[in-house]
Amino acid sequence: MARLITSTGGGWSDPRQRGRAAVLADLRDELVSAETAREVYWLSDEEIAAAGAR
Repeated sequence: MARLITSTGGGWSDPRQRGRAAVLADLRDELVSAETAREVYWLSDEEIAAAGAR
């Protein structure tokens, strides 16, 4: 028997439909990287910088 635990889920909808405030909060809490915020959630560099992301 094997058990596999992953760190993230795939979700059910288009990630771009997620609320900007939620993505920015995850970015500030370092739950998503700036690269992920940019590529998956389509945040601008200005939004990422304003969130104080590294």
